[in-house]
Amino acid sequence: AGRVVAIDNDPEALAVASRNFAGHHDLVSPTAVTLVDRVPGRDRFGVIVANVVLGIHRPLAPHLAPLLASDGSLLLTGLLTSQEWEATQLYPSLIVQRRLVNGDWLGLSLGRPPARSP
Repeated sequence: AGRVVAIDNDPEALAVASRNFAGHHDLVSPTAVTLVDRVPGRDRFGVIVANVVLGIHRPLAPHLAPLLASDGSLLLTGLLTSQEWEATQLYPSLIVQRRLVNGDWLGLSLGRPPARSP
């Protein structure tokens, strides 16, 4: 595994993440930010996990998609199945690669569409 950046605007959540990753601070750097456009550096990530409700995705979506590596996956969880259409519309440059339903809950894996052949 590569480096992990844990981002949250809740100091308590970051404290829990720090404890969970104790001993791995060479790989994990919990960071307190209020918007993902303040992610340290200009990194692109192979996997981004956004476990937040739809209302939080609205302001985050324009910031998350650009952080995704060209072959990366954006995992959206914390959504209701009835919110799938709206959630996917927030990420117009990405396509659904996989969906997982558990009762009323939905998880989506989004990624960039394959490059078109000339």
